[in-house]
Amino acid sequence: MYVSDKEKDFIDELVDRWGVLDIQSGRGRAEKEQYEQLMRQCDDKLHIQAISLTRFQNDLGDILNRLGQLDVEIRLLLLDPESDICEWYGEEDQERGDLQATIRESAQRLYEREIETLEVRYYDAMPANYFRIDSKAFVGPYFISEPSRSTLTFLGRTDGDLVDSYTQHFESLWQDGRQPSIEND
Repeated sequence: MYVSDKEKDFIDELVDRWGVLDIQSGRGRAEKEQYEQLMRQCDDKLHIQAISLTRFQNDLGDILNRLGQLDVEIRLLLLDPESDICEWYGEEDQERGDLQATIRESAQRLYEREIETLEVRYYDAMPANYFRIDSKAFVGPYFISEPSRSTLTFLGRTDGDLVDSYTQHFESLWQDGRQPSIEND
């Protein structure tokens, strides 16, 4: 395929401004190796917005514990199991089973890890994938019609326009989020 120098320059500028490092067809087990590799290099921040983080804990929980020992700031947002959105999402996505119970169990498991630098909050908004590891983040949507492990995902720099919008959204949800009361949930 022929691409002119002008088109190449435009693409290079676009990719640089938006901070796009990669575009992936999914964030499932095939991508687990890339998540794991970046997490092993993490030394500052791990911020995640997801629905339940159940698969994350099963696949990468050991690395999460290690990051806590390295004093990495770990902030995790889970969908609020008491929210109308969770109820709706759980009804629409029958593959997840009892979504409210799944989220509560995941929060409980996270607290049982006893990681001092780990904070968990519930958010009440439409789910989005935000998986920040230091200055890079995987971002993308959740679709009802397909499993999240098969959903288009972008890897970008946190100083690029693409990830910046997700970062601002994460920070807003973090400020408004509520802490799980594990004993009562």
